[in-house]
Amino acid sequence: MIWVCRLLLENGIKLGQSGLRFPQGGNRTIVFLIGNLRCGEPAWESLYKNVLDFNSADLGLVVGASDDKYNDASLWKRAKYIFREKEYDDWGDALDTLNIDGWRENVEPRVQGRAREAGVLGGVKGHKTSGAIQNMMRYWLAEHIRELKLTEKYDRFIVTRTDQFYMCPYDISDFPNNAIVVPEGEDWGAINDRHFTVSKDSILDALDVLPPFLRNDYSNETFYAIESPEHLLLAAWNHHNLQLHRTPRNMFTCMAKDGDMRRTGDVPYGFFAGGQEHEGIMIKYETEYWWARATCSSRLTRDGNAHKKDKTMTMASVEAMEKTIQDLTNRSLVKDWEIWWREKMLTEKVWTPRTYKDQLLEHWEKLESHALSLNSTKPQSKTLVNFIHRKTKLEDENDIVVTMQASASQAKLNNLISNLRKWDGPGSVALYIQSAEDVEFFSEWLSNYTIAYYLRECNVHIMMEKITDFSDYPEPTMQWTYPYNTLRNLALENTGSDYFLLLDVDLVITPNSHATVREIMKNDPQIIDKMRRKRTMFVLPAFEVCPDGMTQSPTRFATEDDLPLTKAELVKKVEDGVAWVFYVDVDVKNQGSTQSEKWYNFTDASSYAIDWELNYEPYVIGYLPGVPRFWTAIRGYGYDKVSWFHELYRAGYTMNVLRDLFVVHLCHPRTPIKVDWDMWPNTRKFIEFDPFLMAKYGNCRDWCSSSPDPWSTKCGWDSCAQCRECINDETCPKDCKETVSVPWEKRCAWGLCVGKCPACLEFY
Repeated sequence: MIWVCRLLLENGIKLGQSGLRFPQGGNRTIVFLIGNLRCGEPAWESLYKNVLDFNSADLGLVVGASDDKYNDASLWKRAKYIFREKEYDDWGDALDTLNIDGWRENVEPRVQGRAREAGVLGGVKGHKTSGAIQNMMRYWLAEHIRELKLTEKYDRFIVTRTDQFYMCPYDISDFPNNAIVVPEGEDWGAINDRHFTVSKDSILDALDVLPPFLRNDYSNETFYAIESPEHLLLAAWNHHNLQLHRTPRNMFTCMAKDGDMRRTGDVPYGFFAGGQEHEGIMIKYETEYWWARATCSSRLTRDGNAHKKDKTMTMASVEAMEKTIQDLTNRSLVKDWEIWWREKMLTEKVWTPRTYKDQLLEHWEKLESHALSLNSTKPQSKTLVNFIHRKTKLEDENDIVVTMQASASQAKLNNLISNLRKWDGPGSVALYIQSAEDVEFFSEWLSNYTIAYYLRECNVHIMMEKITDFSDYPEPTMQWTYPYNTLRNLALENTGSDYFLLLDVDLVITPNSHATVREIMKNDPQIIDKMRRKRTMFVLPAFEVCPDGMTQSPTRFATEDDLPLTKAELVKKVEDGVAWVFYVDVDVKNQGSTQSEKWYNFTDASSYAIDWELNYEPYVIGYLPGVPRFWTAIRGYGYDKVSWFHELYRAGYTMNVLRDLFVVHLCHPRTPIKVDWDMWPNTRKFIEFDPFLMAKYGNCRDWCSSSPDPWSTKCGWDSCAQCRECINDETCPKDCKETVSVPWEKRCAWGLCVGKCPACLEFY
């Protein structure tokens, strides 16, 4: 202990009056306050009562060495650990002590524009505000935790500031151990950086904010997305794969009565209280104050006691919200900023009286009860369109907005988020719920702040379905019952834009694909013209990448590190034998029409035309108005996309392959699917599909008879190829004619034969 004290003193750290007192017995939580002392005793008393005493927590301070404004503050006496850190005129000198070579040459000059104004490196000469100062304090705190081995003494760490007023108890007993817990609040496009709670296993990673940034560990995509200290914090936590969890806000940021109430930058005055007082201190951000008030009103009775157990938290929250809205409505709204703020609170619902789980569970229980009461073998479903609305507006000066449509089962959610991150544009996502367990899972997933950040540009839709009879399926698993096409329609019909990208989330797009697509469409107006007027779909060639080469049982899985970022990199991987056309080892026709050998060296134009063949399943960008919907009679494995492309062909759509875009499947062991295709339900349904298309589109258009062109010409038209005059023995495929063991009635239901063999004319 004597050696530790000497080390601390040599580093300029001042001990509390009682020296270093390690927790004895049950105190396994510690609160660290970072930064200079602010606000005053009323705020600190609320900290003692509602955080420290309520959670039996210890207190530590990490403050500047020259902070002497509050020499008599009770914090000095209450703290068990006091670390006083050197302060700098230019905090770039502090960053130099991290011994990270080249940060001044390679990182600091790239912090420009909004990032410089908002203070990502605030405190460094030429940078505004205090972002670097705050993160250096976090770095020093991490060093002290290591030196004193505090992770052996504490299970939970709360890292916050001295200017927080706690309106009611901050109960951390139910906080998850595997996530950083952050109060709901104004996040400035990323994550609120004033308060977080974390376990001993993650505290050092949570504090490791500056070093990865200064080492230039981030991709250009991530680096230039960091526009504020809040963005930097979120990027660091994502870098360390830390999960986020939100908790209702019960605190607000405050100032002492003699504090600085200036408006900063272009922040609307509505974020500031403009001088309102609460229990001896000034409210800084009125949004936070009303939010905390709504939270605490839901937890306490008017006497300050906890609500009775028979009154649910949701009911209490609803009552508190109604009371808060009433109070706001009764106020004298005479200032523009008050009107602006009130509209923001009500339209954006900055407090959530009902959680995702509450809402989804209510819908699920009603659906399940209804399905069971019917005693029907038919699945019962309910659709929640735009269950979560995108948080951004779809704007483009050239009206070119392409929305990625996708659906994902629980097993593919990581793929979904990876694609949304790379797409970096609007999405339309359909999720499927089949049980109460699914409700629990998706509620937690949607509530995770990291997930919410990547869904910010998405409309999220929910399809609930209760299946009571699984007799039509080989087994009651998602592989056979998953309604791929219904979910695709749900996402497609609610994209919110005219253009869409059809993508299976198993395939990975390249970074910034949305911007690349828009640039291609902007530079080549013929692409838009072909989509809108000539019914053309544009194909993104699909490839598979595997470090072990082509095998269905790779010993090494491909990761995003194996993902080629450019066409040249992909072609090189193909030449090296670690990339190839997707599914070529299973079914050549799956991607065969793309003509990949041509694509590798094609430079003549932005795209080239191809001919569709049956069983071709590309990934495409298209124009939504008029596009046929997916055939929902098919569900589970097999024929789901094939049927859609089959209808596109019959509806007169053509296809072009884009020169500069592609998608990649990262290899993993494939699950063998053993099925008797002759008996498989989707095979029988697909046989029924061609007569459906013939009834929908006709087997011979009216203009075929009225046109003066000779039949030798008209029979070359897609719309006339199935006219009686065009069908003869030569148009009938060999397999159709020679499969004599199957009667013509069945052969004429094959897509290979229908509309091509004279014998089928009597059936259709």
